[in-house]
Amino acid sequence: MDSKMGTDSAETEAPSSIPSTDFIHLNVGGVPYSTSKATLTRYQYSVLGSMFSQDPVPLERDQQGRFLIDRDGKVFRYVLNFLRDEELILPEDFSEHGQLMAEAKFYQLGDLVDRLSIHLNVGGVFYTTTRQTLVRSKSRLQAMFKEPLVVADRDQNNRYIIDGDGDLFQYVLDFMENGRLLLPEKFNRFKELEDEAEYYRIEAMKNAMAVHLSVGGVRFKSTRKILTKYPGSVLEEWFSQTPVPLRSDGKGCYIVDGDHEAFRHVLHMMENEHQPPGSEWRKSDMKERIASELRRYRLTRLQAISLK
Repeated sequence: MDSKMGTDSAETEAPSSIPSTDFIHLNVGGVPYSTSKATLTRYQYSVLGSMFSQDPVPLERDQQGRFLIDRDGKVFRYVLNFLRDEELILPEDFSEHGQLMAEAKFYQLGDLVDRLSIHLNVGGVFYTTTRQTLVRSKSRLQAMFKEPLVVADRDQNNRYIIDGDGDLFQYVLDFMENGRLLLPEKFNRFKELEDEAEYYRIEAMKNAMAVHLSVGGVRFKSTRKILTKYPGSVLEEWFSQTPVPLRSDGKGCYIVDGDHEAFRHVLHMMENEHQPPGSEWRKSDMKERIASELRRYRLTRLQAISLK
């Protein structure tokens, strides 16, 4: 185990050389550690291996004679324990995967970087990411990959198996990493992608995929899955495209010149495939307006629903 030193009488002058069995005293970001040269040079071509293989060691010392390393002192304990045992052991409530990955990369410890990486087999498509990315926000992925891991199935190359759409997972992973939905032009698999967001229970991604409309000056919220539900309709043509061929108000709300009162009933019918609720739509004038909107958007299937 790493030991934090109290006041000691360590020499302030660097010795001419450090035998591999001798303990080396470090000050990493203000946190003191003691370990052996053999531990620090276990990986010869790492930053630590290179530093402590040199004579003299190219580092300044503090007043107690400890070698100064300007890095995260708290997280260094896990780096040091990995060097000692070549095993990555983290507490169940560990939450600094990103910082630990940054330290592993700084010290050029390829094996530790690999241990911190998560290798996935999603529907036969392979991905490599970090635990920090997968547990960043509340989702099915967070539940699967937080400590301790609850994902049991692995393929023959030790990748975690996820039964999902492998091609679409790249957009799920991009969203987990960046917090933004990054889709290529001409992307047209919105229905399936919304299903993936639902499957992984990523609420923020579902919200990012919401569509905001201003119909006749009144705002509505829907999803591309609903708006593209009826093949051949005007709405399906519009919202199957990237970018959407409609004017925007600059805040992500698409402007549609239409009858907002009738559109409210049309949207309900698209979502539920049955008559609108309440009695307002039963007025002859409103029934005519709804029928007109259904014809306008070429919602043939919905025209068959009785409005009597």
